[in-house]
Amino acid sequence: MTHDPHDFNNLSIPIKTHIETASGELVAVQGEGSIVFSKELKLENCLYVPTLSSKLLSISQVTKELNCVVLMFPTFCHLQDILTKEIIGCGTERGGLYYVDEVAHKGHAMLVHGPVTRQLWLWHRRLGHPSFGYLKILFPSLFTSNTEPIKCETCIRAKNHRVTFPPNNNRVNSTFSLVHSDVGGPTPNSYNNQFQYFLLFVDDFSCMTWVYFLKHKSEVPDKFYAFYQMIHTQFGKKIQVLR
Repeated sequence: MTHDPHDFNNLSIPIKTHIETASGELVAVQGEGSIVFSKELKLENCLYVPTLSSKLLSISQVTKELNCVVLMFPTFCHLQDILTKEIIGCGTERGGLYYVDEVAHKGHAMLVHGPVTRQLWLWHRRLGHPSFGYLKILFPSLFTSNTEPIKCETCIRAKNHRVTFPPNNNRVNSTFSLVHSDVGGPTPNSYNNQFQYFLLFVDDFSCMTWVYFLKHKSEVPDKFYAFYQMIHTQFGKKIQVLR
């Protein structure tokens, strides 16, 4: 919505005759038309309301007609094309409202203006989220002793390291006190489809490993019984814990 008739390319009879402001007041709509921001950007169905004191943009209309998203930050905002990810517009927050300062022309880089914080944010996003120290080398004129570091949530999430598991080298004190076991399969391209599974037994103390090849998964109990008997007869031991 705008109060300036010179913003329109053409004016026609509006479908809406009145709109309700945030204060609840009904104001008259005297025209409807399209507004051209640049050669590539154009908004349809804009309303001409002479009694308005400021020009207003509907976020839902802008995102639908320009196929973009609106990124709102504490001190500025960006309009970003959904397909190309190109920044097609930007604005600055003043007094609780976001004012659109400039709109990018396709094929031409948009100049960076406005507060230092907004400029740093824009370059930080354009250059692929470099560090604060790298930006200070590239743009020393933007930094003073009072410049606060950029707190980018994307960088915090992407560069955060996962907490490592504490080292644990504790092992049991004797053989076959703890035996690890697992079944794998079915394996692809097995020879003549004879052995499609395998059964592993690993002694936690000695790390010795036994492998049994199986044609069917139902053979697992029989192989475990054979392994248990082998431990009992050859080593004189009994499995205390099977994991």
